[in-house]
Amino acid sequence: SPQKDMNKKREIIDFFKKQLKKSYLIRYLKKIQKSYFYQKVSWTNPTETFLRQNSITVEALIKIKEICEIKNIELSIFMIPDKKKLINKENDFHYNEFKNIMKNNNFNFIDVLPYFKFHNNLFFRKDIHLTEKGHEVLSEALINYLTSD
Repeated sequence: SPQKDMNKKREIIDFFKKQLKKSYLIRYLKKIQKSYFYQKVSWTNPTETFLRQNSITVEALIKIKEICEIKNIELSIFMIPDKKKLINKENDFHYNEFKNIMKNNNFNFIDVLPYFKFHNNLFFRKDIHLTEKGHEVLSEALINYLTSD
């Protein structure tokens, strides 16, 4: 029945919201970036800094992907769009560049940007973390990706 399907979808969304809030993989990647960032940052050339950060992230993700392949686990990657770019309806260069890098390195990239573009109040006002509504929109994007053919 439609109500049963809706309840099942709600259960899945709630599960994803909980998992996303405590993702150790995301925390691990942030630690890797931070540890290298301060050693290799170039404050005079932000583009160079961005490219270095991305290369560090890609290097870590490639290692994680190799481990997943050995264990026969399919790895998919997504990136949260930039809060300010979404609010100001600007092009998110970093998101698009990361998306291209992931595709060029044969990662399954989940493009969540289209889901974020048409919603408001997805982030807390004073920081960059997702609100409950933001986690719900992200969960919807991931469920749609995982359940599509």
